[in-house]
Amino acid sequence: MSKIKLLLLISSSIFCFCSKKEQKPSHKYEEKSTYKYFEYSFESSHYINPDHINFSIQIKPNDSIYLRDRKYYEQTENSIRLNEIETYYLAIITKSQRKELNSLISKIPFKEYDTIYPQDCYSTHYVTYIEKNSIKKLVFVSNFDRSPDQLDSLSKWLNELKTNSKWIKTNKKIDFITTKYVTIPPPPPMPVKK
Repeated sequence: MSKIKLLLLISSSIFCFCSKKEQKPSHKYEEKSTYKYFEYSFESSHYINPDHINFSIQIKPNDSIYLRDRKYYEQTENSIRLNEIETYYLAIITKSQRKELNSLISKIPFKEYDTIYPQDCYSTHYVTYIEKNSIKKLVFVSNFDRSPDQLDSLSKWLNELKTNSKWIKTNKKIDFITTKYVTIPPPPPMPVKK
């Protein structure tokens, strides 16, 4: 009888040992977004630079980001005419960019900020819009002396992201919340004939 018990003990031990589930390696840590939706629009209409800069970036918690690039005027040899052209692009945000962006956004106390930091006359401004937890907040900045440093740092980072990303043109038209807060500037002066 003891041989049978010993045999049963050994067989059950082997069975238990073999049936132990193999532990799967843990998934790599994925950077979780600190927001549900984020948008940024920037406009600089200095006439010294013939390329009027107006763009918007839309970022959601996935790896795709969208860009809307806007041009307002078409200049020919003899005239300047209003010709609004919107072009849409798509880019993939890298894990390191996502981590840095999440870090910047998580440190910004949007709830505490004013909705507008105005200046009497402005040619450069930006607008942010965020949906984060229970917050839905739009902030318009044209007075950089009064605007929060953390928001200005984010603006600078997003401008660099726009410049350094590999954008792919898309036919998909993207709706932007901040579009209505970025205005059409007056036309630049007519070219002087020589």
